[in-house]
Amino acid sequence: MATMLDAQFKQFLEADLHLPAASIAMAVRHHTGDRALLPIVLWKYGLATFDQVNAMFDWLEAHAL
Repeated sequence: MATMLDAQFKQFLEADLHLPAASIAMAVRHHTGDRALLPIVLWKYGLATFDQVNAMFDWLEAHAL
């Protein structure tokens, strides 16, 4: 996660959704590089609830380039 948008998304995950940095780091290691798949990886491993995943997709949609 190197871009400014990725940093903002990580901040959203930590500050707004209260996801631990370790959970985010694990998901980043296991996803394919497509930012849109990160919520699915977090959900797949039980690190995010369905409601949190929906909030992530809403955030990604609102911040699409």
